[in-house]
Amino acid sequence: MRVSEIGVNDQYLFISTLCPGKLIHHITKAQITQKLLYLVFMWCRICPDNYWGVKWYLDETLLYTNELNEIQVTPGGFHTLTFRQLARKDTGTISFVAGDKRSYSEIISPFVFMLPERRPTIIKSLEDCEAFEGGGLVLSCVTSKPCHILWYKDGCLMWHSSRYFTTHSGCEARLTIREVSNSDAGVYECSAGSVTTTAVVTVKGMNIKCATYSVLETIAILQRLLVNIYLFIYLFILPFSHSCDLQAKAEEPASGRRTQHHTAV
Repeated sequence: MRVSEIGVNDQYLFISTLCPGKLIHHITKAQITQKLLYLVFMWCRICPDNYWGVKWYLDETLLYTNELNEIQVTPGGFHTLTFRQLARKDTGTISFVAGDKRSYSEIISPFVFMLPERRPTIIKSLEDCEAFEGGGLVLSCVTSKPCHILWYKDGCLMWHSSRYFTTHSGCEARLTIREVSNSDAGVYECSAGSVTTTAVVTVKGMNIKCATYSVLETIAILQRLLVNIYLFIYLFILPFSHSCDLQAKAEEPASGRRTQHHTAV
């Protein structure tokens, strides 16, 4: 018998155990309780009840009593197997074997069970935020386990584009928006299957402040500008002009003598 899924409290699986040639009085009962620790309990009754050569298998692995498995034998031919702290890897075929497999006295009670997978939860939710036109924006959420993430804006599924880009690293999912515009304002949703988280994004225009001055402030600015211009002329331009005049006057007599001497010859 194959069972697709067992995980709800008080659901039981009854298995028929067959022996070659006759039906042995038995009942095998498996129960899975969905608590903090998953638990599976199975028991089977064999005849003769004083036979001890029985074995339990998970697929091809022989099971022993340890901190996760407990195998017991009680009077009346009852054999029990208890699983504690079940994980997804424990999914498989449980076999109860009595006698040597090479003999015809083999008794096998097989069944397959599948554990319900724990659903992811939201560890870090989306947060409401503000964005400015032309800038960038990153929304992020963190789940309890890696899972498939879908992003929605105002209830519509989002896809990759030149401005929208999604990334997924481990348990963290991010949505990056480039060159934010007014149309990007709205409600964004990060969906991890049965759990979701939402955030409201508000878009604001770029704040450009223009400087304004009164008449007196304008006059004062012009006065400081004129003073700076006067100082520049007085300190740099006038000394340079004066030195040029002195050099020109010093060169005039020498030039005259050369001219007169040239004429006399």
